[in-house]
Amino acid sequence: MQTLVIRAALLVLFLLSLDAVSMAADNFAGTVKESKGLATITRTGKDIPAKTGLDIMKNDVLTTGENGWLAVIFEDKSRLVLGASSKMRIEQYLYPGKESGLLFDLSKGFFRTVTGKIVEANPEGFNMRTPLAIVGIRGSDVFAHVESERNRVGAVSLGQGHVLRLTTDEDSRNIDKGGLYSRIGPDGSISEPKPIPALLKDKLPPLPEGETGQRPALFLPPEPRVVPPVPKPKPRVRPNFQY
Repeated sequence: MQTLVIRAALLVLFLLSLDAVSMAADNFAGTVKESKGLATITRTGKDIPAKTGLDIMKNDVLTTGENGWLAVIFEDKSRLVLGASSKMRIEQYLYPGKESGLLFDLSKGFFRTVTGKIVEANPEGFNMRTPLAIVGIRGSDVFAHVESERNRVGAVSLGQGHVLRLTTDEDSRNIDKGGLYSRIGPDGSISEPKPIPALLKDKLPPLPEGETGQRPALFLPPEPRVVPPVPKPKPRVRPNFQY
């Protein structure tokens, strides 16, 4: 009876572990490529230092300090970098599949991203929200600078046929050429796109290179350890001394 209880408890623990790892795989988004200065990941209310190789999950909040910098590579090869004094939440991340989608919520600071394979699977699936606007990112190298009274959003470069869509409750505008940006005012107005000034270009953080980490695999029990048989000692032969 006691053996059956122990086996049942082990089975429950195994199923719980399987479920936990499966949930982690479903929520996996990417990995930290590099971080400098103060950079943290907030997950379920706990702050985790953003060290290289750390898994990034859906609903994580990414934060940098005054001298902080944080670069992430997502599973679909999208690349993101947060500048100093920035805060962003990964509101949605779904990949792969036709319903793939990504939504960043940038509440403050400097953000730059290059889209990956999500826009190939779902051209409407890559979006960013700022306190003043919704930004539709369609295969681009784009940036956003969120300040208390205005947002600046622009495209460093755009692929052929790609566009950056800016939308507020009061206005909407498209940026269809690289090297342009618009200002978004607190009243919802969006300025005509104009060339990105050199001072702003100099502030754009470099994007990370390399590959993302692997989506966590489902838990599998370890293979049984095979212990090699211990060889039997050979019989000891007494030397035959002859005098």
